[in-house]
Amino acid sequence: MLETLKSLIRSNLIYALYFGGLVVAIVSIYKKAELGFFIVVGLISQPNIWYKFQSLPMGKDFLDLMFLAVLIGIFINKRPLTINKNLFLIFLLLFFSYLSLWNSSMRNSLPYPISTSNELVIIWKNFAMMILMYFVGINVIKSEQHQKVVIFIIALVILNISLRNYRSFAAGASFIDEHRLIGPFWVVKLGSNHFGAFIADYSVAIFGLALFNIERKMKWLCMGTALLSIHSLLFSFSRGAYVGALFAVLFFGICKKRSILVLFAIIFICYHTLLPPSVVERISMTKNESGELETSAASRLELWNSALGLMKESPIYGVGFDGFRLYREKQYDTHLTDTHNYFIKAAF
Repeated sequence: MLETLKSLIRSNLIYALYFGGLVVAIVSIYKKAELGFFIVVGLISQPNIWYKFQSLPMGKDFLDLMFLAVLIGIFINKRPLTINKNLFLIFLLLFFSYLSLWNSSMRNSLPYPISTSNELVIIWKNFAMMILMYFVGINVIKSEQHQKVVIFIIALVILNISLRNYRSFAAGASFIDEHRLIGPFWVVKLGSNHFGAFIADYSVAIFGLALFNIERKMKWLCMGTALLSIHSLLFSFSRGAYVGALFAVLFFGICKKRSILVLFAIIFICYHTLLPPSVVERISMTKNESGELETSAASRLELWNSALGLMKESPIYGVGFDGFRLYREKQYDTHLTDTHNYFIKAAF
């Protein structure tokens, strides 16, 4: 009986989320924009859920419609807009990124970037949507209670992802590239490095919140989520994510709680003993026995040199939005099209 009930819930959950979301979108437009924002925050990092909406009417654009509903709701509800100095910089960034979109479109003989006939428009739209989340957030989440709800949702999402990974992953004695955790992002063809960066970003933010004077239940939720997410971080086998997380912990130790520095020192000195063998092997793989960089690390240097060379050819206008990927695909017919370095990517 219980198994039948579970099966029934699972088979109808997607429909409940989809149709419930459409109802919330309408409510967000006319009354409470924050409700739609809560749904966007909860679903945007779980493509394994919202990708299943695509078989339903307008399901492919579900998150876009929800985001648009929240944006419209801000103005229809006639809330006083919150404008700060950061918004000027954000809109300036969006303006120049759209000019960059025109640049890459013209360089690669693509249609004008005013419709989805240009393949880059969808990519730019997703980029712009993530940046506009800041504008939407500060204009919707204004009360302390709403802020707590957002933190609660983010913590639950990371906790859910980490639990699913923990239950489904069996660590081996040695590193195997095909066994790297990828989280829910395999659905949108993102790899383990993206997943590792995602976990590092959000788990350390949640850990940082747990260090402050917040409610006890929220503190335990944040701390438990951060600790459990270490498993996902380690077995993403992303060395960049390791470095980012360690520096964030070091920052918290210096600025907030000095006892963390002791933990940092122990991990840094004794990682060979404390960490799983496969993780230690992955860290030591940066260089081989001859002192040369291994294939993955060497490919990063090759990509950066290629990017820097391209920047010298067009130092003022750059190659445009997503131009490096188009250049690599056209010139080298390779899947290595991402710089894996946001500073270099932004320089285009």
